[in-house]
Amino acid sequence: MKQAVYKSLFFLVTISISFGLCRCVSTFSPPVRALLSGSPARFEKGELEIGGGFYPYDGRVSYVPQDWVQLEMGVSSLEGVMGYAGPRFSLWPVARQTGDVKLLAETEIGLGFGAGGIYCGNDSDNEYCDGPGDMWEGFDDDGTKWKLDDPEKADRSWKGRFAYGGYAGIGIGIGVLDDLLDIYLKTRVQETKADGIPATFWFSGGVGLQVNVQPVKIYINPFVLHSYSNKLDAEGFPLCEFGLSVNYNVFH
Repeated sequence: MKQAVYKSLFFLVTISISFGLCRCVSTFSPPVRALLSGSPARFEKGELEIGGGFYPYDGRVSYVPQDWVQLEMGVSSLEGVMGYAGPRFSLWPVARQTGDVKLLAETEIGLGFGAGGIYCGNDSDNEYCDGPGDMWEGFDDDGTKWKLDDPEKADRSWKGRFAYGGYAGIGIGIGVLDDLLDIYLKTRVQETKADGIPATFWFSGGVGLQVNVQPVKIYINPFVLHSYSNKLDAEGFPLCEFGLSVNYNVFH
């Protein structure tokens, strides 16, 4: 058992270090939300929930005014700090299902803003930069001319870059073992913009498991693929997410 735990920790640390090494030469506006989090549509009317997860890091609070919608807000961190808010809609509320196997399906949308982003490690002289070096303007494939802001902005830290954007996602899964275990798949797309960095499109997708032992929900997404693309850079990387939440139903 100890060996399995040590191997899992080694795996997580290795991925974290690898991402740290690659992101020093990356160029992107930060995602509004860095984690996919837990099960889709696993909420019921009256629930007040507080949760968080890593890696990267995310903390959130939510409330469910109706069985089919959850309102959530939180703070996410990936090369910056972004606050976000938005609803999640259950396509088939679990409270209205009576079978041994529950269908979990949702859509989500939201907006966020904060500070963050990275331009070649925020060092315009980085020899490993994936960007255009001294080329601060150019043409898209359709002939449209683009021009970056002042090159000196490449030397900013993430704290000096205002950032904003939006996200949308879907999730689907099943709840089994008398709602003890959820198995799911989630995807999300995002479009973000930070000062001095091109607008960046993000795609994230992964599989996960969640254990529900009221009032606690514990989830792990063993494989999540994140990818981004913009005028200067495109890259993908895998991560492993872990998190939990505690909820209280104010109507019970």
